[in-house]
Amino acid sequence: MLKRGKPGLMRNAGYVVSKFFPFPWRMFLSRMHGVLLVWSGWGRWRQKSLTAFEEEKMAIDISTSKRALILDMDGLMVDTERLFFESLNDFLAAMGHRLTREHFQQVVGKTTAENCVYLKEAFGLEMSHREIAQGWMRYFDTEIKDPDSVRLMPGLREVLELGRECGAMLAVASSSSRKRVERTVRSVLMRLGIGKAPDRFFHKIITRDDVERAKPDPAIFRLASERLGVEPGSCLVLEDSLVGVQAAKAAGMKVIAVPNHYSDEEGFTDSDQVAKSLLEVAENRFFGLL
Repeated sequence: MLKRGKPGLMRNAGYVVSKFFPFPWRMFLSRMHGVLLVWSGWGRWRQKSLTAFEEEKMAIDISTSKRALILDMDGLMVDTERLFFESLNDFLAAMGHRLTREHFQQVVGKTTAENCVYLKEAFGLEMSHREIAQGWMRYFDTEIKDPDSVRLMPGLREVLELGRECGAMLAVASSSSRKRVERTVRSVLMRLGIGKAPDRFFHKIITRDDVERAKPDPAIFRLASERLGVEPGSCLVLEDSLVGVQAAKAAGMKVIAVPNHYSDEEGFTDSDQVAKSLLEVAENRFFGLL
């Protein structure tokens, strides 16, 4: 038979409490424990539900917005025009040609197909348009494989944050293919520390694959307006190329031109405002156009 030891401190305390304050403490504490568990579970459910509700409310508020901010991609959000220039120059140099800045300004903002037509005529290339495109893109893909080679344009973060602060819907309208646009935008969001897929951050992404006619035809911006459910006059477009500005104005939208190194000599007289950078756009709160 085991010898029973002395009661511990807690048992002594329990004995004193039960002797001088007669009450079914064990039952009470047991039931209180159950109540606390239920309360704790309800609190976690309430917190989760409120978070979900706030996210849903935010989505509703934005989706019913009457304003939209539409951005071009190449040369505006990211400094890919530099990579296009360097890769095209390498491609032409391999055939004994030299790419000038004046030549390159003729291809800024246009589709690869349009550029191949121009390059074939300008340099007298004895190649098909398809061969020109494939040759050029091989050089470009080599350049863009290095993540550090794709630089974000100064002020991009500030512009996107201000756009959301203004309650505007955000969209991308690019003359590049959907595959490349989504790949580039995904890289941009990762660089900005935004852990969202492109179509979860931007409300709509419109590419050359969605329209029959590219910029300067207004089709891409008209489609963006239609899919966003926002009237053209309530859309503000940020563009770096002349053909982009022309397309947006033809669609009945307001435009801020943000020229880059390769387009800063173009005439942007059709734009509502010209800014030196996206940072200037953000600092001036879209110049009151949004």
